[in-house]
Amino acid sequence: MTLLMRDRENRKIGEKHGEDKLAKLIMLLNEDGRLSDIIRVSQDEEYRQELYEEYHISLEEKVTGKAFQDVLP
Repeated sequence: MTLLMRDRENRKIGEKHGEDKLAKLIMLLNEDGRLSDIIRVSQDEEYRQELYEEYHISLEEKVTGKAFQDVLP
């Protein structure tokens, strides 16, 4: 595997992880009736990070069967 191929694969994994994290946060906010926060997290990165911490959504969670930190170069 070339470095370029590995870089592209890692980028795809990172994008998937980010999408999964945001989807999980949105689902949890919806379950808690925090609908206005759903809009805010889509626009405010700092607030989104605060809510990731509040809901214990982290980089160490599983992505495609591996811990995210284990798939980075």
